[in-house]
Amino acid sequence: MSKAQQKAFKVDQQQLQAAKKIFSVQDTFNTELGEDQVLKDEGFKIQAFNNDFTYLQAHKAKFAATIKDKATLLDREVKAVALVKAATTGDPDQTKIDQARDAINAVGVKAFKDKYLPKLDDAIKNLPKDQQAEQAKKQPERRRVVKQQAPWKPCIIKAMQQV
Repeated sequence: MSKAQQKAFKVDQQQLQAAKKIFSVQDTFNTELGEDQVLKDEGFKIQAFNNDFTYLQAHKAKFAATIKDKATLLDREVKAVALVKAATTGDPDQTKIDQARDAINAVGVKAFKDKYLPKLDDAIKNLPKDQQAEQAKKQPERRRVVKQQAPWKPCIIKAMQQV
């Protein structure tokens, strides 16, 4: 093989490797986040995804820049789920609950908050009474969600009146 052919072959291999990483990252987004942008698999191991994304940042920077927000979202959700698990298992710990709440709020997806903030409520119930009161002050987001869900929707009331 000539030097030009070797160089072309090497470039083709790099392009193929990058394409594989792109497909891997896109597949992860589709299977793990879905349309509602909430992590599907709570046991998802993000290390392989991070390796692929780091490779793309180095070799396909423009493409990596276009998906950076989704990658950050996935990373934040995985970390938040891990912190929620830590806060809800074992002995109740106020620090773990605070860390989990901060991580959930950092995600910024309403459906994610709706799913995981109630899990923290269960952990708060296991805290000593003085710490429960302090935690209740720190969860205004959850109280707002409950208030929004409390009123009956007009369509439900209308349907009930027709019965």
